[in-house]
Amino acid sequence: CMYTGKTIELEKLGTKLYDIDHIYPQAYVKDDSIINNKVLVCSEANGAKSDVYPIQEPIRNSMKHYWDFLKTVGLVSDEKYKRLVRATPFTEEEKYGFINSQLTETSQSTKAVATLLKEYFPDTEIVYCKARLVSEFRQEFDLPKSRAYNDLHHAVDAYLNIVTGNVYHSKFTKNFNVQSRYSIKTKTLFSHPVVVNGRNIWMGEESLTKVKRVAGKNNAHFTKYASFKRGGMFDQMPVSAAEGLTPLKKGMDTSKYGGYNKAGVMFYIPVKYKDGKKCESIIMSVEMLYGERFLNDEVFAKEYSFQRLEHILGKKVEEVSFPMGMRPWKVNTMLSLDGFRVCITGIGSRGKTLIVQPVVQFSSDAYWNYYLKKVEKYVEKVSLNSKYVYSEEFDKVSVDDNAMLYDLYIEKLKNTIYKKRVNPPLDTLENGKERFHKLSITEQAKTLLAIHSVFGRMTGGCDLSLIGGKPKSAATVSFSSTVSNWRKYSDIRLIDCSASGLWEKKSENLLEVL
Repeated sequence: CMYTGKTIELEKLGTKLYDIDHIYPQAYVKDDSIINNKVLVCSEANGAKSDVYPIQEPIRNSMKHYWDFLKTVGLVSDEKYKRLVRATPFTEEEKYGFINSQLTETSQSTKAVATLLKEYFPDTEIVYCKARLVSEFRQEFDLPKSRAYNDLHHAVDAYLNIVTGNVYHSKFTKNFNVQSRYSIKTKTLFSHPVVVNGRNIWMGEESLTKVKRVAGKNNAHFTKYASFKRGGMFDQMPVSAAEGLTPLKKGMDTSKYGGYNKAGVMFYIPVKYKDGKKCESIIMSVEMLYGERFLNDEVFAKEYSFQRLEHILGKKVEEVSFPMGMRPWKVNTMLSLDGFRVCITGIGSRGKTLIVQPVVQFSSDAYWNYYLKKVEKYVEKVSLNSKYVYSEEFDKVSVDDNAMLYDLYIEKLKNTIYKKRVNPPLDTLENGKERFHKLSITEQAKTLLAIHSVFGRMTGGCDLSLIGGKPKSAATVSFSSTVSNWRKYSDIRLIDCSASGLWEKKSENLLEVL
């Protein structure tokens, strides 16, 4: 035993790796490194630990030679050795320095943002909170975080940063007293009331229950910032001669001299055009190279529309008009398709199609958030180690739960708002159910993660080939820009919303306007 020097029968005692708290108390020091923070001790010694540092002199004297040996053979790091043999307590400067290192973010980008905030809001107090604090809070109080489940984990993280940041800031940064006994261990700190200068900062179990209830909600607003796209106007490298490219210089024939490809889109605008006796409406993409002039010169806008539509449709049109005026649709403009919300993020097929990104957030019983996290971890382990051996008891992933989750996905696509999703893979899931049950546990886990991406912001498709689907199933890159092809929906509206999502304005039914 490194702590007492006794010889112990490990099998009988049930030795475990314990935190180094007993030799380097949590009250003053917290080191997450496995190399520096773990020692092999017996249960008896671990149970007798206290927050006294340094280690008692008799123990140091009796163990010194053994610790020297461990350091020599490389089983103890230099830092751990120094902690074991040190004979002096922590100085006041060390205590202050340790607290600051735990609570203050030191990255240059964070400092730059803090400086800007201080300039804009000089009377505002800036509170730092490291991501590690929130991670520990989640682990200690059973608030699993699954990035695949939906995007609302960002909102939960923001909320928990406020909670943990406020407690640590009030307790340590603002009113730190090195003479008082304290613990910065997450479970200890948040399991008890925190009182600072007679004011209740944290109510212990009462506050914890409330925070867990709020963090467990799945109703945060999700928005995307709609804006005019800026930046590169096209691919920087010229391509060989072809029709429809951006000229290298004004007037240069691209079919002879080549040009630039993939012109960037600045915004979109509804355009009504006449082709013979047929009238049609299209959501036309406007390139960055001409966007500013388009908005400021209506005569140019019409001339540009004739050329742009010829490029998109492959034929000339006779008349053009703007049924919704010159009001542009910015990149990430949100549409409601019978209630299913998507954002327009780009174009395909030269503008014949729109790339739309689903933004409806997945919601279900809280258990599936926990379970999907386990599926993620299992797939990650297998991808990092091809020889990884599956254990249902350890990995917490089972065939029965996989089957239940698969059925949940079918139910979502069949009877909820997701049935309005662009290109939903319902038939693939229903027809591939028997195949899914015959897959190995690893193949099932990978397939479930692929299916779950259908309920997220995926646009390029997912691989459902293991259950008979396509390698790029459920892609949303082929949503037609021609309005007449939207008739599978009965109600399509443009949605303008605030950054917070608290206020929004819906247009008339676009199927009636366009």
